[in-house]
Amino acid sequence: MLPNFDRHELENKRILLAPYSLAFVEQLSLPFPDIELRDLNGPYQEQAEQSLELFYSAGVAGARATAREAHAHYEIVELAPSGWAAYFTPQALFRIVSLDGQQNYQVPEPAALAALGASADYVLVVGHFRFKASTDWTDTLDGHRIGVDMLRCKLRFLVWDYAHARAVVEGTVNGEKHPTEGITRELWESMGGQVTREIFSNPPFLTE
Repeated sequence: MLPNFDRHELENKRILLAPYSLAFVEQLSLPFPDIELRDLNGPYQEQAEQSLELFYSAGVAGARATAREAHAHYEIVELAPSGWAAYFTPQALFRIVSLDGQQNYQVPEPAALAALGASADYVLVVGHFRFKASTDWTDTLDGHRIGVDMLRCKLRFLVWDYAHARAVVEGTVNGEKHPTEGITRELWESMGGQVTREIFSNPPFLTE
């Protein structure tokens, strides 16, 4: 986190959770929620984008719930998925920010938000997603192996302060779920909320 940043600077401010993009997903590999929630004949990219929209909406809800439980005095704002096509157009205005010369973040310029009827004092931008569905195996004392299905998510994020044109914090957060009945919509939304809850439960958002 930025040295000497006072979390009270967030009071009465608007914090935008920037839209998620499939371009930020490692190898464009995204686990879909269960089969009944998607069209097997639909294009992969369209279905992946819809899954990310669902993940984002759950993330907004998770962030808001965490702020409410902490009695935080800032507002979490979102950009509805209906506006994402305009947000990600080639003409959109972004500031490319990198703190290490490797991981880039697309920070939307205030003018780009204004064109969509949005505004914010801070923005939380995700620069990289990694999803992995796998089976963890454990050897038992009697020589058997027990497999447990797992769904994991890792993302890198940056919080940008518009007023001072500075990065407040960059971080990595992990989510983990145990899909006993496949990747259901409930589990997918739960993971979407889990990662933003983790972000907003730590500095600079943590309140005294």
